[in-house]
Order: sequence, then C-alpha cells, then structure tokens
Amino acid sequence: MKRALAVKHLVEDAGHLVVAETTVRGRIEWDGNENDRLPCVVIDGRRVDWSDFGAMLMAFEGWQFRIELVDPSDEA
Repeated sequence: MKRALAVKHLVEDAGHLVVAETTVRGRIEWDGNENDRLPCVVIDGRRVDWSDFGAMLMAFEGWQFRIELVDPSDEA
C-alpha cells in the first residue's frame, strides 16, 4: 500500500493536472450524478471526472493503450 501511494501518476502543469509518465493507476467510482452514466476515477487520491481524464489522455493522441481491470483486493 505504501509503495502504491508513493508513486504519483498525475502532476500539475500550468495549473492543470497531467499524466506524469505513461502509466496511470487509479480506481473507478460513481461520479455522484444521478442522471449521468459516466464514471469518475480516483488517481493519487484525487477525484477526476471522466471528461477531465479524457482531456489528460489527449496528450497521448495516436498512442495505443491497454486497460486492465484489477480486483480491489489485489495490488495494481
């Protein structure tokens, strides 16, 4: 747990959060909006809504990606 918390996946750049490297680990959560079917994600302990996360990913336009869903009891 301590090792996972020590790694920062987001950094601030010009007042905006950006992906620090090429790996992002986090948790999927409900965004709290009853009428919305989009999730939010928690990365580095920060809630990031889906559209903001998508904007962060635009820095990697043209890149490939892999999504791996890991049980909460396992270390990601």
